[in-house]
Amino acid sequence: AELDNFLCFRAEKGLKAKGLDTNPEYNKRLEYELEVICKAGFAGYLLIVADYINWARNNGVGVGPGRGSSAGSLVCYCLGITQIDPIEFGLLFERFINPDRGKILSINTEEFPFSKFLKEMSPTIDIDISLV
Repeated sequence: AELDNFLCFRAEKGLKAKGLDTNPEYNKRLEYELEVICKAGFAGYLLIVADYINWARNNGVGVGPGRGSSAGSLVCYCLGITQIDPIEFGLLFERFINPDRGKILSINTEEFPFSKFLKEMSPTIDIDISLV
């Protein structure tokens, strides 16, 4: 529940930062997506992906605007995982996570330098960087 709450907080903060928080269509879609994501147990995964994608963008590591089915998620857009507004482009969230079929969530990040990210982030998270 703690991760779910934090995901909701970060997504709502992102929606507001994009100036979309007063639009009922965006609020309804965000609420729906958050419910599905949290129910499926993917909150922690998305928070981790958001951290490393945003770290990459801030550290000159090339990551695209979003690819694959994650571009259909407003939550991913609000977290900065993607830079594509799925509502503006008519993209479907259900291609990313379909609540009617069990599917493991995966966001393709190609050749991301995880070891560099983990070494830099190790002071803020509890990991043994000797394993990296």
